Amino acid sequence: MSRKTTDEKLENAQEQVKKWQAEERKYRQQLNAENRKKRNHILIQLGVQVESILGRTLETEDIGRLNSFLKMQERNGNYFSKAMNKSAGSSESIGE
Repeated sequence: MSRKTTDEKLENAQEQVKKWQAEERKYRQQLNAENRKKRNHILIQLGVQVESILGRTLETEDIGRLNSFLKMQERNGNYFSKAMNKSAGSSESIGE
């Protein structure tokens, strides 16, 4: 039976650390991919809602107009952020 030298033990530990770091990178990449998918899904749902309200398909130039409109709503009284930050259980409607 041979005993491992301190150098061999150190080398083994370093290899194990590299494996764990690679595994951590893999899990972080998976988590990032899941988060991107969730965000993309939300953005698509927002686009669908905007299209349903407009009654037409969104065009590239609509992005600037929507951005300007939302900024104007915020300047005029934070209407957009107030509406978006209301709790789901609030009985108060957005128009009030």
